[in-house]
Amino acid sequence: MSTQRTPPKLSTTAVGHTQSESDLNALQQCDVSFVNITRNKRPRTELAPSPASDSHGQKHDIMELLTNWKTELDTKLNDMFIKQNTLISKLSTDISELKLQNYKIQKSNDEIVQSMEFINNQYEELKSGLTTLQKERLEQRLCIEKLERNIQDLQLKSRSSSIEIRNVPQVDKETTSDLAKTICVIGDTVGSVITPSDLRDIYRLPSKPGSTRPIVAEFQTVQMKQKTIAAVRDFNNSKKTVEEKLNTGLINISGKRQPVYVADHLPAIINDEAYIIMKSVYWDIESTSPVSPPDNHAQVRGGGRQRYGTTVHTQPFVLPSYLKRLHF
Repeated sequence: MSTQRTPPKLSTTAVGHTQSESDLNALQQCDVSFVNITRNKRPRTELAPSPASDSHGQKHDIMELLTNWKTELDTKLNDMFIKQNTLISKLSTDISELKLQNYKIQKSNDEIVQSMEFINNQYEELKSGLTTLQKERLEQRLCIEKLERNIQDLQLKSRSSSIEIRNVPQVDKETTSDLAKTICVIGDTVGSVITPSDLRDIYRLPSKPGSTRPIVAEFQTVQMKQKTIAAVRDFNNSKKTVEEKLNTGLINISGKRQPVYVADHLPAIINDEAYIIMKSVYWDIESTSPVSPPDNHAQVRGGGRQRYGTTVHTQPFVLPSYLKRLHF
């Protein structure tokens, strides 16, 4: 294949290019009238930016950006202010409620304090009243005890000449003459002469159904009463067996033989106290004097008699004043 190339053909059309000429002077003398010189400029359009319009556009963009930023910032600030206002309103409401609750609590506390003061005053009044009542109760108790002692003394004085005979059966259609006759027979049995004129009064005491009612005989004088009781005691002490002591058979009462007891006619309360006291007292065998029971009170039998243990307390037992003159 041939490597030669065909040169391009010269164009017959005028080429709108300027030709360069090395000789500028000759060029000035050439006729250039045939040359059509046309300036090809880019047409100006309305959209084509100019330097002034570019600067104005940049300012406009910046202003628009700033405006948008300002609007967005204002919106955010407004939202934040709204939220803050809402929160502040809520906090203000809560604070108002707390203030109201605090006021109610303070009012309640004041009422509680007033109530406590009232209760304290009432307590102090009750305490003072209770102290007064206790003091009055003590005084009344002392007064009652004093009155009881006086009553006991009066009862003892009123019964100072009376004796009580127990365990004497009651006969049908019994009269005071029958009772007086029984007392006279008892006196004759024990060796103490008693006549109906020596008796001021005689009667039976009430008792439980089915039990023997005691006989109360009131003498004209205390000496006669003491003489009768001493005679009964001497008579019983002179007998060695229980069957020989004063009983219903010796005073001519029919039926089963049973012991007859003669003692001072005491008020019921004194009888109870005397019974309790005598239960806590025993008699020393050697001295025959009442002493307090020993701590070691194991009972042993020896010599046919019942005695307490070997330890014997000799501390004397003191009887009450109203029991000192009684005969046991």
